[in-house]
Amino acid sequence: MQNSNISRLIWALGLFGISCACASASTIQFGYGPIPINFLNGATVTQRFTAFDPALGTLSGIDISFMAGAVILQGSALSSRIRIYDNATLLDQIDFPTLIGRAQKVVSGNFQVPQAVWADFETAGPVDLMFTPFTACRGTALTPTGCNGFSARISGNITYTYSPTAPTSGTPEPASFALLGVGVIVLGFVRVFHPFRRLPG
Repeated sequence: MQNSNISRLIWALGLFGISCACASASTIQFGYGPIPINFLNGATVTQRFTAFDPALGTLSGIDISFMAGAVILQGSALSSRIRIYDNATLLDQIDFPTLIGRAQKVVSGNFQVPQAVWADFETAGPVDLMFTPFTACRGTALTPTGCNGFSARISGNITYTYSPTAPTSGTPEPASFALLGVGVIVLGFVRVFHPFRRLPG
């Protein structure tokens, strides 16, 4: 029984070492919004995002989530959308269904920022993204092409995934944990399967 408990302890320590080695990716998240959008004037809105600090490590992914709520007070809104740009690069498009009369709709989702524009998100200052609305609904006349009070608000999170910078102190690196875990597992095998270990009486 004592040998069995020791073996379990060795295996647990080995798995702990491996898990420490695998948990090398980190994330940091920032919220944004709400961003007001006016579909009727079609004006582009610039929103500032918190940039990623390169001192934290090496960036491996950028994910932006959104929740957009559109409200129309009167009319018929067709082909409504909000395009999200980083400079001239289109990152994503939020599409709304047809809204008729006094109606509202909430659309949520997320998208990955392409690696080609990551450099814009690794700056000392904020990142500026542009939100450009479009709709076939214009004016205030009570016709199929006229609307009153058609607007939206957008909010969400930006999540950076990165590999942390290796510590400069005496803290063991993930590779050291991996070697420790493998070594402990080998010792466990030797303990359990050694041909000369004493068998229970």
